[in-house]
Amino acid sequence: LHVRSRRQRQMCIRDRILTDKKSIAKLIGLDIVAEIADDYTYQTDAENAKYTPVDALKDAWFDEVEDQLNSYQIAEYLGRVDWNGIAEDAINAAEERRDAEEEAREYEDNPDNWIYDKETGVWDERY
Repeated sequence: LHVRSRRQRQMCIRDRILTDKKSIAKLIGLDIVAEIADDYTYQTDAENAKYTPVDALKDAWFDEVEDQLNSYQIAEYLGRVDWNGIAEDAINAAEERRDAEEEAREYEDNPDNWIYDKETGVWDERY
């Protein structure tokens, strides 16, 4: 890190917060990122082509930082963030949630007396 200047250190920390994948997701809001990814997994390809998860993430990020950064900084950060990586991670998590929900529905309809504990993610046999 920058030893000479406190301002340089602060700018470096701010840059990391505004470009790191996990920090971006937290800044936007983990619930909003999850909602964007969930929408993607449930929509058709045609719907997703109109408004991609990357576009939705950028818009949500912009809403969070527009009052804090000038237009030059916004353009610079938009180019430095791995938007595709953030979207891919969120979509993978959404697909796992969707698969778990579908599996839970299958077992709920299962006459073999198995129950799915949504809290632990484990199947248990009913007693």
